[in-house]
Amino acid sequence: MKNLIFLVSSLISILSSAQTNTFPLSYKFFDANEINFLKKDINTSFRPVIFSMEDSLENMLRKKYYEVHSIKYLSFKYQNENYELLISPLINLSYSKSKKESFSNNSRGLIIKGSIGNKLSFESFFLENQSFFPTYLDSIVMSVPISEVEIVPGQGEARIFKENGYDYSRSEGFFSYKINKNIIIQFGHGKHFIGNGYRSLILSDNSYPYPFLRLQTSLGIFRYTNLFTEFMDIRNNQLSIINGFDSWSRKYMSLHFLECNLTKKLKLGIFESVVYAENHAPGVSSIDLNYLNPIIFYRPVEYSLRSPDNVLLGIDLKYRTNISQFLYAQFILDEFTLSEIKSNSGYWANKYGYQIGYKFLNFLNIIGLNTNFEYNLVRPYTYSHWNSSSYGHYAQPLAHPLGANFDESVIKIDYTFNRLGFNIKYNYARVGLDDTQNDSISYGSDIFLNYNLRSGNYGIQQFNGTKASIKNFKFNISYLIDYKNNLKIGFFISNRSFVYNGYENDETYSGIYIKTDLFNYYYDR
Repeated sequence: MKNLIFLVSSLISILSSAQTNTFPLSYKFFDANEINFLKKDINTSFRPVIFSMEDSLENMLRKKYYEVHSIKYLSFKYQNENYELLISPLINLSYSKSKKESFSNNSRGLIIKGSIGNKLSFESFFLENQSFFPTYLDSIVMSVPISEVEIVPGQGEARIFKENGYDYSRSEGFFSYKINKNIIIQFGHGKHFIGNGYRSLILSDNSYPYPFLRLQTSLGIFRYTNLFTEFMDIRNNQLSIINGFDSWSRKYMSLHFLECNLTKKLKLGIFESVVYAENHAPGVSSIDLNYLNPIIFYRPVEYSLRSPDNVLLGIDLKYRTNISQFLYAQFILDEFTLSEIKSNSGYWANKYGYQIGYKFLNFLNIIGLNTNFEYNLVRPYTYSHWNSSSYGHYAQPLAHPLGANFDESVIKIDYTFNRLGFNIKYNYARVGLDDTQNDSISYGSDIFLNYNLRSGNYGIQQFNGTKASIKNFKFNISYLIDYKNNLKIGFFISNRSFVYNGYENDETYSGIYIKTDLFNYYYDR
């Protein structure tokens, strides 16, 4: 981490240009304005999307979100020629009931964003939470196989609250500099998403926030992004001694993502990442300088070093079929042997995944009606590794919440009319589960299990292990109170069905809420 801070400090010393602004990561925020991105033909595969303040689209979106219909007493804003500061409260209060029990969430916090001069822009938020979850989500929180460690998906470690509830917090923040019209640098603690759909098989905001350094370079039809991160390896359960204190082990990721506008309709993204574990040898730096080169290919480096690191490759495609419609796809490759694929022998190391989806915005020419259809598949053992370099952070997958060894279909329908919003989402997934009572064998779903514990070398078919199915349905209706922080009041109905080895669990609950809808919560798993 010290190496990362030193690198950032060195880069800051040469910065000298205009400030930037970052579009919210929330998919609800993003989906409502995706038609504007399409019309402007702007690359949005790597999110949060960073804009310069001069960008006409950014000015339009800022007017919509920060000026129109705002309620002044809900925030504080100060601006002069030298700096700008905006402080807004964050809340997420909800109450819901099933036939047997009730659930609630109480989140409070603040978001602070602004700029200093024409060089620096920044954003930071903090949330304090107390939650009582539905049964299935409670079991996910408790599923980390480490004594007295509970992890709320996407939120981090929690403490028991009033016997069956959880108390936990979350904070994120970053600052951005624009070096020149082509290069933007961002350093902070947060999340990212690569793709054009609801899920991502490359990198999603499913996991807990992490320290990062992001470098974005735009040249003509190309946009090139470097991301350097530090993760926490809780599942490996190997503690590091730092200044005499125990701490979770670290691991690191270096990622390249190159986007290219091949034609006016077709955009191609090429992805490469390497995850490498902390070096526990005394006096030896954990960060591998070979992976800090922003333009090198990681696979040859990893091979030449004979390293134990985990390299992933992939592509991201977006094809615009109409001004308001597009087809998107992803393909990720962990390992494969071409001869084994041709033989169709079910070789365990043919580890890959793919996604295909279609978005129809302003469906049937109805302004504000958006539809999204998506299919995802990931082979067993994908993302996993023999050491702690698995593709995960804080006991949570960095890509899809289900890890590996699954397929999933997603249907989303969203309609916005003035301040009213209607949302329907349906997920159906088939998963080959690992045996939670016996972690000495891996069937390929849990990406944190050592793949050398695999159930075999051949005959590894999709849904290896015990096959289960998961259905999630949610209907939501909301009324937008304040555009400035996306404050909504609403009502929802949710159903989850889980069928596993002859056992079936069906949960239906409904509730009300008031919340600043700025964050993504992937509880549909």
